[in-house]
Amino acid sequence: MYQKQLDNALSIAAKQVIQDEPLEQKNFSSADAKALYSLAYRLYDIGDYKQSKKIFKELVVSKPLEQKHWFGLASILQLENTYHEALVSWSMAALLNDLDPQPHFHAAECLLSLEQIDEAFKALSMAKVRAKNHLDILEKIELLESSWNNKCEAPNVNS
Repeated sequence: MYQKQLDNALSIAAKQVIQDEPLEQKNFSSADAKALYSLAYRLYDIGDYKQSKKIFKELVVSKPLEQKHWFGLASILQLENTYHEALVSWSMAALLNDLDPQPHFHAAECLLSLEQIDEAFKALSMAKVRAKNHLDILEKIELLESSWNNKCEAPNVNS
């Protein structure tokens, strides 16, 4: 019974997304939100960023305290080169889990793209502090630092 209800809700949501309509329900149940997140993630995975972004926008409105919803939206906005909007979403993701280095790292990428060098290195520094136990993100930070340092000198972020 539950699976049938979930499938029905997903089917309705998918039709609305395909028809470029906003989702009717704004207060999704946890199960619906989980299913919609899965759909949005799959759409993102196959490169359908437009449809994925619609669902992530609905999810951040319905369940704004879920960091992964902000991650999804921020990732798409960054891919679309809408860096100012992406920064807002990365900031929300950082607020929801201050210990996570990823939002700070991706914010640094956006800031570098906007040529806000001082702010970018501050964000990268914040990511580095939080990445002590995250070897994968530490490697990305070091790679970004070294590639950027080859282009220009890193500003002094301690002043």
